[in-house]
Amino acid sequence: MRQIVVVGCAVLAVLVLAGSAAAGDQIDTSNILVLGYYSGGTEIDLSQAIQEFDRVTETTGQYVEGIVTIWFDNPEGRNPGDIQEYERRDDVDTNIPFATDISVRVKSDGWIVAWLTNYQDISDIVFWNDANADSNPSDTTIGKAIWRITDRVGVNYYKDGVKYYSYKYPAADKLLIGGRMIYSQSETYYFLIPSATTVYKANFVCTVYLYDESSKYSSHYSSGKIKIDDEYVFNKSTTGSYNKGLYEYARYNEDIATMTKDTRHTVYLTSYRRYSRHVALKSAVVILYK
Repeated sequence: MRQIVVVGCAVLAVLVLAGSAAAGDQIDTSNILVLGYYSGGTEIDLSQAIQEFDRVTETTGQYVEGIVTIWFDNPEGRNPGDIQEYERRDDVDTNIPFATDISVRVKSDGWIVAWLTNYQDISDIVFWNDANADSNPSDTTIGKAIWRITDRVGVNYYKDGVKYYSYKYPAADKLLIGGRMIYSQSETYYFLIPSATTVYKANFVCTVYLYDESSKYSSHYSSGKIKIDDEYVFNKSTTGSYNKGLYEYARYNEDIATMTKDTRHTVYLTSYRRYSRHVALKSAVVILYK
């Protein structure tokens, strides 16, 4: 089978599909959007690996399978108990987890396989380390789930050693991931989809952190705006009415699969703070194509 090889995730990078592997041969692939597989070259103690799962769905003498939840408010993708677990929108907590569930199978022979299902979005592959920190994506959510297993069992991990493949779109041979983040400033970047490409999935995803440090004596508000070409995909500000605290901490997606090809599209990010804590805006374009 063809595979995707990660060449990087910072700024704009392309994952190229090529090669073959047998790591996923025994898995039901009918519900896999994108799969990543990795081997550190040594056997794995399943009794150790199972401790890293958030939910276990199947165990045998040869493998353990279940869910590893990747949290966006922690650089390790873990939940240490003191993070923002749910999205907060317009100064109200929601029931939307600030996380992505990654399906994982760990095999005793050393292979670790992780994937997004067909019911998930392609933008769920983007991992920003720490949603309100000054950092670009260092890995995918699939890669981070594999890292968590290797970290638990003491196996070396190299993100460039993770191979990727799309079972839902087996003809796809490239996956572009990239974008920018800003702190209380402005930033512009561009992307273009050539007419010669066949686009299977294309999404724009942004993560937003707005903090209002107002008090009963003064108003210290913050704001953030994200625009693709001439259309705003995010445009919010804290109330400035002396509501101190976290105002917005959420992820938003936009389907861009039908955007005009052979046209350079502009992504513009800008933020402002008035004596408040930092404002973080992170955005990325994710395109699965041939």
